[in-house]
Amino acid sequence: MTGTDAEGSLDADTRIVRNDRFVFGVIDGEAVIIDTDGGKYLNVNRTGTRILDLIAEPVRFGDLCGALTTRYAVDRDACERDVRSFLLDLSGRGIVALDPQIEA
Repeated sequence: MTGTDAEGSLDADTRIVRNDRFVFGVIDGEAVIIDTDGGKYLNVNRTGTRILDLIAEPVRFGDLCGALTTRYAVDRDACERDVRSFLLDLSGRGIVALDPQIEA
């Protein structure tokens, strides 16, 4: 199976795409995400900011986790678990799309 399942797991080939409706900026090294339709905003820590940088263009989940484990001293399983949780939260807010059909 590719993509997401009912439990919200992502596989290595799931494509992650940022939603253009949101504006992304960085203040003091941390991202601020602004919903241009709803006027709401979200602050993201430095690791989340790095993830947002890496998904500026569509990217596969496996490639994203590979880039993060190369940059940071983190176990691959722990990275996938934490990044999965972060992306599912962003997806639930409409900030990213998780789709096996989008070219990365």
